[in-house]
Amino acid sequence: MIVYLQMIETNEDKSKFEEIYQEYRNLWSNISCTEIVTGQVLQFRNGSSGPYAHSVYVSGGTNDSYANIKVNQHTENAQRTLDEVIRGFGSNSCYMRQLVFKTANFDS
Repeated sequence: MIVYLQMIETNEDKSKFEEIYQEYRNLWSNISCTEIVTGQVLQFRNGSSGPYAHSVYVSGGTNDSYANIKVNQHTENAQRTLDEVIRGFGSNSCYMRQLVFKTANFDS
């Protein structure tokens, strides 16, 4: 983190970076936003144990930040940003995993 802070010029930007880092520091060690692409399925839980309680489909946006990744889910708030889902599952206590499908068959 020190290296990144040295590259940021203003104190205001450094403060913003530190705030975002603190909120997502545990999550970042799991999946970087740049690894997330349209078509993936992500699952979430709050805490390091127990079942994953929620799934979303990555439907678009850009993967330069969690705030710019759009996901769809089967709830009343059907489309939202990924950072909203992460905050809903405890921010830095949120665990997120990707479901990877090797093949898929669709009926025509």
